[in-house]
Amino acid sequence: MRNQCALSSAAMLLAVATGCAGHEFDRGWPQMRPLGRDLPVYRPPTVPPKALAPAAPPPAQEPDADLALPDALALTLLHSPDLAAVSWQVRAAEAEVLQAGLLPNPAVGVEVENVAGSGELRAADAAETTVAITQPIVTAGKIAKRTRVAALNRDLAGWDYEARRVEVLTQTTQRFVEVLAAQRQLVLAERNAELAGQVRDAVRQRVQAGAISPVEVSRSQVILSTTRIALQRAQRQLDAARAQLATSWGSDRPRFGQVVGELTDVAPIPSEEQLLGYLQQNPEVARYVTELARGREVLALAHAEAWPDLEATVGIRRINEIDDTAMVFAVAMPIPLFDRNQGGILEARYRLAQAQKQQQAVEARLRAALAAAYNDLAAACAEFSLLSEEVLPAAQEAFDAASRAFEQGKFGYLELLDAQRTYIDVQVQQVQAAAAWHAAKAEVEGLIGRPLADVTAGQPAPLPAAPSTRHAGREQG
Repeated sequence: MRNQCALSSAAMLLAVATGCAGHEFDRGWPQMRPLGRDLPVYRPPTVPPKALAPAAPPPAQEPDADLALPDALALTLLHSPDLAAVSWQVRAAEAEVLQAGLLPNPAVGVEVENVAGSGELRAADAAETTVAITQPIVTAGKIAKRTRVAALNRDLAGWDYEARRVEVLTQTTQRFVEVLAAQRQLVLAERNAELAGQVRDAVRQRVQAGAISPVEVSRSQVILSTTRIALQRAQRQLDAARAQLATSWGSDRPRFGQVVGELTDVAPIPSEEQLLGYLQQNPEVARYVTELARGREVLALAHAEAWPDLEATVGIRRINEIDDTAMVFAVAMPIPLFDRNQGGILEARYRLAQAQKQQQAVEARLRAALAAAYNDLAAACAEFSLLSEEVLPAAQEAFDAASRAFEQGKFGYLELLDAQRTYIDVQVQQVQAAAAWHAAKAEVEGLIGRPLADVTAGQPAPLPAAPSTRHAGREQG
């Protein structure tokens, strides 16, 4: 009876000492960048899926009608397989925070002494039976430090998710622009083929009237066949662009109608200096506030690991020889004679220095990427303006004049075809310049993490993020 009471008391003490603390989920997602912040996004459930049946985003309800850019972005953020895969990494990191805050398990042992010997110890009359519970005692605040490191790892997983979210937005926007441009180029190719057919028919009429040589019919037919080949090529390019866009939300084939948008909506752009002020909000840059805090916490944990943990044992010993019971207490601690975690501390210092250099390298790489994207944006803007304001009106005027002269018999069909080809080529160049502008715009917006209209409207650049006091670590020397 005394044995049972003592063991029950020890178990109650351990239950109090190892009581489970509540664990909060959904704390690893950083504040979303302004780019696409208002769009719904997929986040995995907190309840893990069953084995061999992983939870996936619900299947995309792709519309069979026309598709606008906001609809395409919403479909992608909710159903992108790549984004869903990264989101599960945040959930896994949240589970690591839970695990890092748990105390080590106690051990129950039974020891029997003074039995199966010789002489007087041959029987069990002199046996001593000990039932003990051993609890490792973690010292130097290691559990709290491990929890802080795990929480920072969770936050870094959240930054990886946010970086992927912005990347998905950029990629989907560029794919949408490709479809929009391919649609317009298909229309131009159809018009070019239609005009070539009209010229061929006009040439036949003039041949029948004896105005020109019959050889000209063959030449006009060759030109018509060439334009039809270009039309087929434009159709294939559109089909490929549509399929590429559909893969953004995990669709095996596109079911939507046409994409709708104003490709020629090209607006003035801010200066490169204005954009540089927003670069600190790029998720790849902003994450290094957390990365450096994690490095300091890892170093603090490495110093704490130099302190050995204790083992406390409490138990009951039954002594048969005198028919009595006694308590047993023991404390054990390794002697840090050789291993004082010297290598772990040195590694943590190196990792922290590496993170500082990586931050500088990432900032330099993103500045170069922003400069390249801005050059593409400015070049496309200038090219589109020149084509729209000067070249295209002149080409249209020349084509209209050539058409009237051809109808009046003043021009040959070669002059008409040349004017037609020039007019169509200029329109194609305008479409390509507009598409390049929108693609570069999407690239710039992805780099600064916000719509370009915010910068153009004069919204001030945000201040660099300060280290969180919740994650602030202290480097120990």
